[in-house]
Amino acid sequence: WKKMVWLNKFKVEFEGYRRGQRVRIKLGQEFTNQNLAPTFHFGRFVVGCWAAFTYGSQTLLIHIGQHQPSERTSKRDHLGINGNQYASEINKPYLIPYLLSLNIEDFWVVQDNAGYHYSGQNRRVYPAYGVQILHHPTSSPNLNPIENVWGIMKAQLRQQFSIPENQPDNKNELWAAMEAE
Repeated sequence: WKKMVWLNKFKVEFEGYRRGQRVRIKLGQEFTNQNLAPTFHFGRFVVGCWAAFTYGSQTLLIHIGQHQPSERTSKRDHLGINGNQYASEINKPYLIPYLLSLNIEDFWVVQDNAGYHYSGQNRRVYPAYGVQILHHPTSSPNLNPIENVWGIMKAQLRQQFSIPENQPDNKNELWAAMEAE
């Protein structure tokens, strides 16, 4: 296990405080003016990130930016991470330098079969640096221990955000809370 490097991305979605006040209304009076109030729809925002770890070492939590509609590469592009973004925002600046800093011979990188891992430029860069890839199915949390890290982090964020005053108002505040965890 000391020669395995586990990596993955994940996202945190925040939809605001949902616990409402309970009100008892007499049957048949649900729609009287005194029982109606304007509604407020909570803002929803998503923050994506990436990290890797191995025995005794881990990367920082890396923020993954979300594409804008103007950056759509095809009709099927759902504005998630793509191969070019993974290469330029993860592989080149973070993953490859991290792997080279480990000074481990014959290590294996464990990543899922997400399409962006195997786009042309990502598929070519791994052999150039002697990276061996251990493939496993997409979205298989029981095979990659980093999924457990994400679960712990999300549980801690849920606990922190259960207090309305601690809830983030935007993506930057959510990212700051994620980095603190």
